[in-house]
Amino acid sequence: MSDPQNPEPARASARRGRTRARLLDAAVDVFAERGVEGATVELICERAGFTRGAFYSNFSTKEELLLAAAEHGLAVSLERIEEAVGRLELDPGADHAAQVDALVEHFLGPEDPRGVRIEVELRRLAQDDPQARSLVLRINEHLESRILGVISSIEALGGLRLRAEPIVVVRTLVALHRQAAELAWLTGDGEVDLTLLTSYVMVATEAAD
Repeated sequence: MSDPQNPEPARASARRGRTRARLLDAAVDVFAERGVEGATVELICERAGFTRGAFYSNFSTKEELLLAAAEHGLAVSLERIEEAVGRLELDPGADHAAQVDALVEHFLGPEDPRGVRIEVELRRLAQDDPQARSLVLRINEHLESRILGVISSIEALGGLRLRAEPIVVVRTLVALHRQAAELAWLTGDGEVDLTLLTSYVMVATEAAD
C-alpha cells in the first residue's frame, strides 16, 4: 500500500512504467526492422530516447526485451479481439456464407507487420533459448484459452455453431491466420489474404437452428 504522506515511490513506479513502455515501443520497431541479430541495445535506446542505463534498469538483455515485446503484442491483439465480441451482430436471417464473411471481417482486421516479424523472431530464438521456448508454449496456451472464450461467446449469440471440437478449430484458425500473416509480411502486401481461413470457417461451422 502506498504512503499518502510520501508519494515519491508511486511517482517512481509510474516513471519506470513509462520508461518500460517507451522501450517496448522502440523495441518493436527496431526488432521488426532488423531482427534480433541486427538490433542493438544502443539502437533501441536511441530510438526510445534513453541511455543504456535506462535499458538495463528494466531489462537484462535485448532477448529479454524481445520476450516482453512479444507478450505485449499478444495482449494488445487479444484485447482488440475480445472487445470486438461486444460489437458483434450476426443476422440470424442471413445464410451461412454471409454469416461467416461477417464474422471473419469483424474479427480479423489488418495485421500489424511488426507483430508478425516479432513472432517470427521469437520462434526462431526459441530453437536455442529455453526461456524463449517456454514463452512460446505459454503464449500458445494463453492464446488458445482466450480464443476459446471468444468462440463460446459467439456461439452464445446464436447464428453459428461449431461442427468440430473447439480446440481443434482454434488451433487450425491460429495456424491458418499465422501462415497468411507471414506470407503478407514476406511479400510486402498490405493486407492479409483471408480466403483460406474463411473457407475453413465455412467447413468448421454450421448455421444454428
